[in-house]
Amino acid sequence: MANLARMLPGVAPGNVVAHTACLRPMSGDGHVVLGGVPGAPRVFVATGGGRKGILHGPAMGAACADLVVSGETDLDLTPYDPGRFRES
Repeated sequence: MANLARMLPGVAPGNVVAHTACLRPMSGDGHVVLGGVPGAPRVFVATGGGRKGILHGPAMGAACADLVVSGETDLDLTPYDPGRFRES
């Protein structure tokens, strides 16, 4: 807080109420989002790994690269389909 007050004197009387770090994107259902974007041909996403993204990242990246290069992957991506968030 002292270092911050030196840079921004206006916060000097403030108190830290809460803090967090290393937030990572996570989907609403808690599962990764991996695959083609509905209605956007040749647009792919690989996100939503949350705090385990660093563990899932290599596999997600490889699957997404396969999709970009050949349009398919050896993995069943059905559970991770971005289309699952479309309104019915």
